Amino acid sequence: MARKLNGNELELLKKNGCTAENWDAVRVHEGFLADRVRNCHFAGQVVLGKNNGSLTVSGVTYPCGVSNATLVNTEVKDNALVRNVGAHVSNYIIEEGAAVLNAAELSASADADFGQGISIEALNEAGGRELPLSVALTSQVAYLLSAYRYRPALVSALESLLKKETARFKGQKGRVGSGARVVNCGALRDVMIGPNAQLAGVAGLSNGVIDSNDRDPVIVGEGVSADSFVFLSGAQVSTHAVLNRVFVGQGARIGRQFSAENSVFFANCEGFHGEACAIFAGPYTVTHHKSSLLIAAMYSFYNAGSGTNHSNHMYKLGPVHQGVLERGCKTGSFSYLLLEAHLAPFCIVIGKHMANINIPDFPFSYVSESGGKSYLTPAMNLITIGTVRDQEKWAERDRRKDPDKKDILNPSVYSPFTVERMLRGRDALMKIYEETPRDVESVNVGNTLLSRLLCKNSAKYYTMTIERYLCQKVFVRIEASLKAGVSWADALKSLKPVMEADMNWVDVCGLLTPQKALDTVLEKLEAGRFGSVADFTGALNGLHAAYADHEWAYAFARFKSVFGVAPDQLTPEKAVELMETWKATSKKIFNMIQADAEKEYEDFAKISYGLDGSDADAAEDFKIVRGSRETHKVLVKMRRGNETFLSGVDALVALVKSSK
Repeated sequence: MARKLNGNELELLKKNGCTAENWDAVRVHEGFLADRVRNCHFAGQVVLGKNNGSLTVSGVTYPCGVSNATLVNTEVKDNALVRNVGAHVSNYIIEEGAAVLNAAELSASADADFGQGISIEALNEAGGRELPLSVALTSQVAYLLSAYRYRPALVSALESLLKKETARFKGQKGRVGSGARVVNCGALRDVMIGPNAQLAGVAGLSNGVIDSNDRDPVIVGEGVSADSFVFLSGAQVSTHAVLNRVFVGQGARIGRQFSAENSVFFANCEGFHGEACAIFAGPYTVTHHKSSLLIAAMYSFYNAGSGTNHSNHMYKLGPVHQGVLERGCKTGSFSYLLLEAHLAPFCIVIGKHMANINIPDFPFSYVSESGGKSYLTPAMNLITIGTVRDQEKWAERDRRKDPDKKDILNPSVYSPFTVERMLRGRDALMKIYEETPRDVESVNVGNTLLSRLLCKNSAKYYTMTIERYLCQKVFVRIEASLKAGVSWADALKSLKPVMEADMNWVDVCGLLTPQKALDTVLEKLEAGRFGSVADFTGALNGLHAAYADHEWAYAFARFKSVFGVAPDQLTPEKAVELMETWKATSKKIFNMIQADAEKEYEDFAKISYGLDGSDADAAEDFKIVRGSRETHKVLVKMRRGNETFLSGVDALVALVKSSK
């Protein structure tokens, strides 16, 4: 319980250069040492905790207490440190063990909302898809608010839930959380700073929340300027980033002079050097280059090449256009996209494209440019080494340490979502091939030119990948049952799905789920069945937890439509036949991917090696620096995986034959 100053304490404070508007409004806790408070002015209600401890800041240990600061309506809790604040600390609570050292100002207005509820015009600069800035925002909630405007009841329900979250900040005092460090910073106005946050050399922050915690602290570094923002746990914003109306999600990295406005960056995003305006950056969106401008588009699992540029207006009705680059897309150096545009998952864009490209049904494609025209090469990204790396890198690069992971992330490259797109692409390609006259060289598909002769081969790549995926799902289950010692008949019985299959899948910005299952949750949302954002996201996490069951139901049903026999109706003979096909198909895909990877070891790749030596020296220099086909870790891992797969199929074939 706080008490008034006693006579000795008051006398010592005055002796130490302290003044107050009203000494009776200054309260202290037991354990308060007056000799650790110097050159301070107190105004309004001020509470000081015990200060007999010490804190280490930037390697230097300081005695706890307050010095060289003006405190206005502020509480400094036990064993905190406030030293050298140029203007004042006003309307703040400095939590236990926190340190504010050398800051220009720390103040919160009486009606502060800390940026909560402020509108972010992400994706469409002209408005209509606004997102409320909130610590409760997740990639899934934001996606539904942005993309489901055709369901106004859903949008209204989500906005109401978010208002409950934002309302709790209104009129609160600012806080510097326990264990936080604020060192050598400019003015911090209306900023809520969470536990263990580390702020050092910040230029200035206003109207935001740093949602740090002890499991995954937020780091805000030198020269950062931000107005109206949220930084979630594990985020790092540093090196002169300039942000306005920006959300930075868990584990995201923003810095190196990157500037952004009206944009959201969800889990594990990276934004360095370049510029972003009105973008919806889903998980793992990465842009690293000074010359890149991302504007008015939605991304996830995306990588922007240097000089990537998007245009969202044609000098008519203003910046009203928007783009969608679905999960896994990449843009090459100096690529340009005229929005509107919609690219299917895992497409690669190379060159400058002046038409509005619309190819949602052709995943894993190359979109290239020549002579001012856009060309589509479907399915080519299925047989490149880059896609193999994509399957592995995202799970390994999840930096989130907070046990409360807000964004749902399913990084699968091959899933019912992408398989259905490949099926649609395959059917479209075969239709084009069959219906296009042979004397017609190319056809227009979504404002790109598609060579008729490519259609059949690209459709084959789709088919091979689809069949490999389905065989993998079915025969791995059969193998597990047979290895457990059950009979062939019982193994087939165990294949029956526990739920009905849905062929229509969606990617809710990281969450892969059947549309029907999602709609069931959304209908409950529209009916007012969720009392909080946490309740709603809990239901979405339930969909994520059910992914394996939903995927199996899909694979079971799609296997029958592709191969003409249901998995639980397979004879051992038919199973062996399909496994041999599976093996042969996988070998073909592996050989094509390996050939693509080995291009990195052709003569052109050695041009700059062994500069002052012979050809033999160049080859040796290259080997020392780059390794060889035989030693490169990606190729070694891929070859071992292929060998294990092939021997595994042979063993499974033998197991099936012995189960007759």
